[in-house]
Amino acid sequence: WDLPLPDHSAERSWTSIRLSPQQSIELGRAHGTFNAIFGSNRSDTFELALGLLQQFLEGGNFQNESLSLLDMQHRITDSYL
Repeated sequence: WDLPLPDHSAERSWTSIRLSPQQSIELGRAHGTFNAIFGSNRSDTFELALGLLQQFLEGGNFQNESLSLLDMQHRITDSYL
């Protein structure tokens, strides 16, 4: 993944999201893996996920497609896993 490194000098802003229990479990697994390998925290893991989502959306042409949220989730998962 060729994502730019985050600018740690920039002011951080926080938001909250709602996740289903299954999505929470999957995010927890990703966090556990990245924590063990890189020492990352939950914010780092979530920031990586958002960066990958942004990279995926910018690289694809989705304006003419009518995709459900589940279809989009499968496309993203198939691309990165």
